[in-house]
Amino acid sequence: MVRGFQTNLQINLLGEFAWKGASAEIRCDRYPGQGKGCSKCGKEHILITQGVVLQNLAGLSVSILDEGTKTYITGIDLISADVETPNITFGYRLPGGQVTINLNGQQLRGFTIIMGDGGIHAIRPILSTNIVASWIGQPEENDACNSTHLSLEDDVKAMLGKFDQCKMVSLSIA
Repeated sequence: MVRGFQTNLQINLLGEFAWKGASAEIRCDRYPGQGKGCSKCGKEHILITQGVVLQNLAGLSVSILDEGTKTYITGIDLISADVETPNITFGYRLPGGQVTINLNGQQLRGFTIIMGDGGIHAIRPILSTNIVASWIGQPEENDACNSTHLSLEDDVKAMLGKFDQCKMVSLSIA
């Protein structure tokens, strides 16, 4: 699994945006312990926060982790339309476990996400023509009714996410 990083310029620019987002509950698989952190294990769960400024997107490549009967979104590769600009890895890239969407000149307006135990299970991009893409990831039964709609009037200018050791647990857009 490959983890993305961000530049100091991107970190400074992120404070200028008004964010719209949603977070999943963190699942704890640790043994019970004592401490001031998690109510189950007593330890602190460290989340990695990453923010990116979007520029001239041509597509998205979403990484999906299959875990038993559930899927989790681990990250999104932001594919640049400019061959001189490198693609950005937002979160974790899972080689061999990716679904790629060509935006075909459409602008990204947001996402519909399905969150559950431990993270984001499925995601669906919202494009400027209101064309609804298919779900990426596997929503569980009745989960589509529990979806969260994150969309903007204008194009998405930036994304902010929180990640545990291997998956996305929070997504915000601006």
